[in-house]
Amino acid sequence: KGEGKVIKFQDAPGLTHEWQPHISAPMNWNKGDVKASFDVLLGPGAEFWHEWRNSGGSYQVGPNLRFKDGALYTGDTKLCAVPTGEWIHVDMLSPIGPGTKNGTFDLAVTTDGGKTKLFAGPCKLQSAKWLTLNSMVWVSNATKKTEFYLDNLKYERIKAAK
Repeated sequence: KGEGKVIKFQDAPGLTHEWQPHISAPMNWNKGDVKASFDVLLGPGAEFWHEWRNSGGSYQVGPNLRFKDGALYTGDTKLCAVPTGEWIHVDMLSPIGPGTKNGTFDLAVTTDGGKTKLFAGPCKLQSAKWLTLNSMVWVSNATKKTEFYLDNLKYERIKAAK
């Protein structure tokens, strides 16, 4: 982790939009299960958001994570405390399409190379109307000088819908 190339998000005060900087990756997945994993290292004061969205002007959000003020949230639900200055590993698994009817995705968050479990369990999708994965979004939502790093991003469909 942190060896070679990583993605650095560096935020600053006074930007036109507080959701800048951000990266959005277009997807077009509408069935099956999606497995995601990545590592994140948060600097002091970092606010990192990660969302799986459908398309459209009033998009819907499915799986979503918010790292803010030393804690990890999904929606408004606080899941656990998270460290700064230490790599955190995130694993996510979610159905898309008809499989979203249960309204949840699975999440596991660890540190120390998987030795320390911070959270593991099902989490509620942000919107019950979310059915398709049309974009992945990574956002620095801070309004002050701060940074975070992403590494080892992997997103894959692991099972076709029946």
